[in-house]
Amino acid sequence: MEKMVKLNSNFRKFEGRPYLFAGVANKAKEFNKAHPGVLIRLGIGDATESIHPLITSYLAEASLRLSHLDGYDKEEMKSSEMKKALHEAGFDKFNGYGDEQGNELLRKRINEIKYGGRFSLDEIFISDGAKCDTANIQQIFSQDAIVALQNPAYPVYEGSNVIAGRTGKANPATGEFDGLVYMPCTPANDFQPSVPNRRIDIEYLGSPNNPTGTTIWRSTAQAHVDNALAQKAIIVSDCAYERYIKDERDMHSIYEIPGAEKCAIEIGSFSKEAGFTGMRLGWCVVPKTLQTEDSDDKFNANWIWNKRQTTEFNGAANLIQAAGLAVMSPGGQRVTQGLINFYMENARLEREAMKSLGLKVYGGKSAPYVWVRLPEGRKSVEFADAFLNEEPHIVCTPGSGFGSAGEGYIRLSAYGHRENILRATERLGKLVLK
Repeated sequence: MEKMVKLNSNFRKFEGRPYLFAGVANKAKEFNKAHPGVLIRLGIGDATESIHPLITSYLAEASLRLSHLDGYDKEEMKSSEMKKALHEAGFDKFNGYGDEQGNELLRKRINEIKYGGRFSLDEIFISDGAKCDTANIQQIFSQDAIVALQNPAYPVYEGSNVIAGRTGKANPATGEFDGLVYMPCTPANDFQPSVPNRRIDIEYLGSPNNPTGTTIWRSTAQAHVDNALAQKAIIVSDCAYERYIKDERDMHSIYEIPGAEKCAIEIGSFSKEAGFTGMRLGWCVVPKTLQTEDSDDKFNANWIWNKRQTTEFNGAANLIQAAGLAVMSPGGQRVTQGLINFYMENARLEREAMKSLGLKVYGGKSAPYVWVRLPEGRKSVEFADAFLNEEPHIVCTPGSGFGSAGEGYIRLSAYGHRENILRATERLGKLVLK
């Protein structure tokens, strides 16, 4: 028989391991079919509150302007900040393909608001969401790169590198993949990932961390930056929940740390700070100053990422970028802060409800996730299934799905309508743990 094409065998390493959030959603869907109207969903971090009209007005106006071949005239631009911005961005008339790197005005606003204007615009890339960038960024590094990640952590860090072939099989006892370096984040170390005591090439740092809802201190980040500089390694900093941080000791951006521009890539998102989970918009910063073993003025991470984007990506939708302009305006920053405050009050209510059950509770102070330690001996999946099917009929996410250090925990999401959060806390107040 002639040789035939083969599939990517790395996907076999996931056999029996469905994507975490899809598994949670499927269980909730089946329960809801049998018991409609009973379930309260606190499992997945999906925005639930409406997007402010200040932001959707940009989206609507940019959509309507696609019916025009001519942009605003000078007098029209004087009528509102929105029309001035849409004109400058080129969104006040019909537009086709945009810049694969993203609209220039949007990149300029991100640079100013998030980074104090420290980067050149060709170091900032607009994308269709942080998840995509987090998964794709590993493509620019060598196949034999040694990868480190927090444990527990957002599953995409691990999964994208498994698919890329940088790992062996998963250990049946722990679920950890051979070849990856795991950095435990537990109460014993205040959820601060220790610098690996071995050679690494890439490490993922998420702060605030999903799922634990805890943050990385600046002192911790400095240790990781110093190590990366010494090894010419690269840090991938996931700051999707940065706007939720309240503690002054915590890192908002990796670039607050001296030396980080030589060793760190940062990925940001509109999903969590502006409710864009269904609209899909994010960004990635790849400094030209990044140092790798083989980089030079022409062949470097910035050039390769730009080549990757222009080859495999056609740019985020112009209409969604128009809405992004609204978020990255003074008014947009004010209204989105109100949304963040709303979700953080939900988190406070959840924290108090779980603490009233006598459980140890973490997170929920600088992130929209509450990380709950289960009674001794209880397993995450077993407890989450009981939480769903028995009492209190609440969807939560089993901690073990985020890594071996998540076993014995569950994660509650603060994304929900207030009435549902209050219903959940009322049920939890009546719960008797077995």
